[in-house]
Amino acid sequence: MTMPETDTTHVPRIWAGCYACYLQGRRVGDWYDATEAMGITPACLHHVPAARVPVGHDTIAAVETVGFPEVGDLLSMPEVAAWAEALTSVEPHLRPALVAWVDCGDYVAQGRCTALPATDDFEERYCGEWESFDEFAHEEAGLTDLFADVPDDLIRHFSMASWTAELAEGYTTAPCPGGGVYVYDRY
Repeated sequence: MTMPETDTTHVPRIWAGCYACYLQGRRVGDWYDATEAMGITPACLHHVPAARVPVGHDTIAAVETVGFPEVGDLLSMPEVAAWAEALTSVEPHLRPALVAWVDCGDYVAQGRCTALPATDDFEERYCGEWESFDEFAHEEAGLTDLFADVPDDLIRHFSMASWTAELAEGYTTAPCPGGGVYVYDRY
């Protein structure tokens, strides 16, 4: 089995396999876009007509995922479809930040009985990709005119590090794949 090539569009992918074969130690399946999950059939995986699928080999599981948060092993196709819908509901360039938000654990789920992220909340809370939280804080200080109307002789007594630490209490960060951090507003 070969890992899919790096995808610059951040399309979530799965390696869908026959669950019975998986339990027997055989890898019968292939890579698919996660958005196609509900169209994958046992016949597709076994490369045979539907009538020739071995008895008991009708369950399909996502054995591996790419572009998903750490959501556990062996997802069912309905679970894959739900995750694919959530992940692809945001712009492609935002998908890695959405995955990182879920992986950090400090995210808003769609409801009490689901791990799926509330993508509207993600889009409201996402503050961008930064080299560090300190860089984000310095930008915030400039955008909010933190030092407007403060005399220069008082500014030199200001502790930017203390202010940044206090500001950080209202935000969550997650590491970016290429370095730096994603920043999310907690409230």
